[in-house]
Amino acid sequence: MSVPALRFNEFKEHWQSYSLSELCSTFKSGVGITSEQITESGVYPVYGGNGLRGYTHTYTHDGFYLLIGRQGALCGNVNIANGKSYISEHAIAVQANENNSTKWLTYKLDLMNLNRLSESSAQPGLSVNKLVKIMVTLPSKSEQTKIANFLTAVDEQITQLAQKSELLALYKKGVMQQIFNQELRFKDDDGLDFPEWNKTTLGDCADFYRGDSLSKADIIDNGQHECIHYGELFTTYCEVIKSVNSKTNKNVAVNSVYGDILMPSSDVTPAGLARASCLLKAGVALGGDINIIRPKPALSPVLLSYLLNFEKSKIIQLVSGTTVKHIYIKDIKTIDLLIPTSIKEQNKIANFLTAIDDKLTHTQNQLAAAKQYKQGLLQQMFV
Repeated sequence: MSVPALRFNEFKEHWQSYSLSELCSTFKSGVGITSEQITESGVYPVYGGNGLRGYTHTYTHDGFYLLIGRQGALCGNVNIANGKSYISEHAIAVQANENNSTKWLTYKLDLMNLNRLSESSAQPGLSVNKLVKIMVTLPSKSEQTKIANFLTAVDEQITQLAQKSELLALYKKGVMQQIFNQELRFKDDDGLDFPEWNKTTLGDCADFYRGDSLSKADIIDNGQHECIHYGELFTTYCEVIKSVNSKTNKNVAVNSVYGDILMPSSDVTPAGLARASCLLKAGVALGGDINIIRPKPALSPVLLSYLLNFEKSKIIQLVSGTTVKHIYIKDIKTIDLLIPTSIKEQNKIANFLTAIDDKLTHTQNQLAAAKQYKQGLLQQMFV
């Protein structure tokens, strides 16, 4: 008999263990469906081992089910189907009996890593016969329901934040297209048009440098110098870098000037090299495999960073190499750009896009915090 670490105050009794066969009234394998039967405009959702796959005009199940992936890499995945839906052969549909909550079981089984029960073969599988023998420790249905409803509310918040993040990213992409295609133009402080934009090459409006050797082993938590390893340009930073995460004690020969634009010079994919980050800090140690673009004084570095990311297709065309891809300064210099002539217009564009990014970053941080909060709840609210 057990109790979880975190619990609603009105519940006191110990949790009990039962086999899944004792807790559920339904175990159904899904039905085969061809890709031709799945469309974007069908009436009923189609669920497989990894959740929603599309829509069809027929259905196999009606009601609230938890779905367990039964084949391949998706074996043991846990999802939900609600209402009339088509459940494919890649999933097992499970429904709790009247004394238990299907929604609570969904959270519980997802925590149990069912993939470990898959039968070892070239194509891993999870059989109903093995599934029904799983032992689950659980409380009364009323406590199950309260836990499930609480976690559902957290999930809804996560979904809303994820949708907000996605919409902001789409909005930013659309606005950048309008701005850099000059479909959307800013006015000056007197309400007048800014001058026409100037066609130039990147080589004419910046100086270029390369970073110095810096390995991941050189990065330590309590280092004396802020630093950026080229790998962080893929995983950590976006168009504008306002704060630096890493430190080192190594004396790196190349340090940043405020407004330097950093681009990775090698990666395994061409698209990975088509990214630019404007560093708004001086004196940061810059590691090897970083191309450093230092804009001339008449050019907003933040504006140039956004523009280079917008023009990523031009950068991808310059990538060379087979297994490992490279992009060289001599080639980057040739990129042709259309840049606002007025520094005031450049700053207005840069400030506008930065404001969108600030909202996007804030939403993404909220989303990450909500996911972490949920994970903490799951660990404490279940046995």
